[in-house]
Amino acid sequence: GMLQDDEPYAYTGADGSFSIDTDGETGDLIVTTDNAVVAAAGLSISAVDTSSSTSLSNVTLSAPSGATVVSPTSTLINESTLTEAEVKAALGLTGVSNLLTFNPYADGVNAEDALAVAKISKQITTAIKSFASASEGAGANEKDAFEAALNSVVDVVKTKAGNLGNSSASAADKKLDFTKSDDLNLIKAKAISEVASKPG
Repeated sequence: GMLQDDEPYAYTGADGSFSIDTDGETGDLIVTTDNAVVAAAGLSISAVDTSSSTSLSNVTLSAPSGATVVSPTSTLINESTLTEAEVKAALGLTGVSNLLTFNPYADGVNAEDALAVAKISKQITTAIKSFASASEGAGANEKDAFEAALNSVVDVVKTKAGNLGNSSASAADKKLDFTKSDDLNLIKAKAISEVASKPG
């Protein structure tokens, strides 16, 4: 949704850190990346993906109330209604303490866990941006294309998580692997269906 006049907000620092005074209120955390100049605040906003030093605009991430990190993985948790543990298992990140509090770029964190989380986060954003770009090329507007791409990844994660307790399901049915063409094709099919369902 849109930021309301009475909702707290903040701009992040160059390292992505932020602080918000909520006056005791709780709710989802929403981050929207941008490239703009905010004259009133004396800010020049330039969202950058530090892993590749490339511009990262018009991407929306979220996290549920209580999270201290907003990331691609927290977004999957927040948008899927799955538990943190279910998303973690479906992404093959069961060794990580908590996806809603773990910052892979913080000092002193486990290097192996940090690499795994950073890698999967990059894969998630790359998949979403790629499928969103393809949808825009097919005529969808930017907002609908991003939402369709995000929802397609969320849906596949939900499908994988739904198989976690199924003893007859294969390992591949329980984990999303962005390096596997079968899983990318699942996301693609979902994205096409999502875009087709958009009005206009």
